[in-house]
Amino acid sequence: MPARRGDRPSALQPALPRGIQPRRFRVAFSGGLDSQVLLDLMARLRDSAEGLPGGAQLDALHVDHGLSPHSAQWAEHCAERCDA
Repeated sequence: MPARRGDRPSALQPALPRGIQPRRFRVAFSGGLDSQVLLDLMARLRDSAEGLPGGAQLDALHVDHGLSPHSAQWAEHCAERCDA
């Protein structure tokens, strides 16, 4: 059953086996647009009145795909973004 607008915390629940309450969500954060949007959405959910399911924590883990000669700068960008 797809999540409906307004069902933000329960939108994550269908992907989890019944009865499982995660204590932590980890987002692989390369600094690219897609991982940046995912991390932002998860942080907004965490900070909302509903919070993450089960009051779980949110971590961002930097991933360097090695696709750019500027990857060291991307790592700095990710660290700055997470400190904000």
